[in-house]
Amino acid sequence: MQPQQQGQTQSPADIFSSIFNAQFFNNIIVLLMMFAMMKVFLKVLGEPARASSRVPGRTTTGWSLRENPDRSERQSVGQELELEHIAGAMDNRSLGIALEAAGDVTRELLGRQYADGAYIAEKLKKVQRVVTEPEFKAKLSADDEALANKAINGYAELEFKTGFGRKAKALVMSVARQDVGYSKSMAESMLRELNEDVRFKK
Repeated sequence: MQPQQQGQTQSPADIFSSIFNAQFFNNIIVLLMMFAMMKVFLKVLGEPARASSRVPGRTTTGWSLRENPDRSERQSVGQELELEHIAGAMDNRSLGIALEAAGDVTRELLGRQYADGAYIAEKLKKVQRVVTEPEFKAKLSADDEALANKAINGYAELEFKTGFGRKAKALVMSVARQDVGYSKSMAESMLRELNEDVRFKK
């Protein structure tokens, strides 16, 4: 019988066995292991970035943002729809400006997952400054008195889970009542507390 000539084609079974031999399967296993290790490595590298996006760290303003337990989307929307316009509608502009600044604090607490301590501090200082203006204590017109009462009643219905939030609510109501002494002392107390509250701690 003549030996197989060199140019003779191989059978499909021979081709299959020459390609899919033990070495081929070893190479496949090595590639799969490398791919799995690469995925684990990329996951480890990406985890800190995702964590920092969920819980922001120090901001450019120097305040650290933490989860805000006072957040309430329902109440935030209610404040925006029912109460936000009051300050701007007042003829007594000192009262309107102070009321707007105090309302901005409650809005920040109710509307933000991570309340900005620097923003709140700015608004509290504005309240401190404006309530000392002579116009702030001026006798109100009938329209302004009605608006002030609407603010008092509306903000009284807001609920907060933290002592700081309840102080913010009391501040707005004291401003609406034109209570200079209480408004100033409450704003000062809240400014001190900003350095102790875990949401705003530096």
